[in-house]
Amino acid sequence: MIREADEIVEDLLSLPLKVRASLAHTLIASLDEGIDEDAEESWKKEIRRRYRLFKQGKRKGRPVAQVIAELRAKLK
Repeated sequence: MIREADEIVEDLLSLPLKVRASLAHTLIASLDEGIDEDAEESWKKEIRRRYRLFKQGKRKGRPVAQVIAELRAKLK
């Protein structure tokens, strides 16, 4: 089973970016057991709040590559 999964992952990684992104979204959505109707609006409010703080100079942004590298380092 693990060998088969490794082969599937290898095949999937060769797909175009947009196809992989769509597939990733579908797989992640399949993990949800229920739908939180309020979550979408809550996230929108949080995003607007964070953006407002950023525009006001109260928060600083960081390059996504830096954030991902830091997260990967923590997982090791």
